[in-house]
Amino acid sequence: MSSSLSALRRSRPLSLSCPRTVSPSAAPVSFTHVRRASLAPFAVGPLSPPSPPLTLDQVQECKQMERQHQQKTQFQFQLQLQHRYAQVEINQKLRQQQELQLVLESDRAAFQQQQALDRWQSILETRVEYRQRQTIRKALDQEQQQAIAEHQQLEQQREHDLLFAQLSDFALPRHASRPSSSRRCRPMSMI
Repeated sequence: MSSSLSALRRSRPLSLSCPRTVSPSAAPVSFTHVRRASLAPFAVGPLSPPSPPLTLDQVQECKQMERQHQQKTQFQFQLQLQHRYAQVEINQKLRQQQELQLVLESDRAAFQQQQALDRWQSILETRVEYRQRQTIRKALDQEQQQAIAEHQQLEQQREHDLLFAQLSDFALPRHASRPSSSRRCRPMSMI
């Protein structure tokens, strides 16, 4: 110990420019005293005396507490299962409602589209019927006008014939137009 102290006294003071090097032949520092000091509070002392055995009432009470604990855990587990089942049913109902709503919306859209198609078809049919009626009406009007024209032409022809007959009656002499058997022809000298 005195030799180590004398060696420390002889050693140079440390400087910042020249660090001190430790020779590899120096003896390693032992930390046995540190280990002993750190393990001192954890030293195992004499064992404590064993606890006295449980009485029958204490054993029954422990069993009852254990049974109650098992029942409680089982009840909680059943509640969790019921909650999960209820959640699954709610999710299934929500999914079914969503699917039903989608089906209803698609059916409504198809029905509206069909209604629109029926409406357009009825409009087209009405237009076709109207055009057919217009065509028939035009044909009837043309036939009626043609019949009226023919009737007017016949009337004009009849009037023309009557007028021609009247003119021909006026142009002919009376005895020539209406010959009489009682009358005799007069000689030319008498006329």
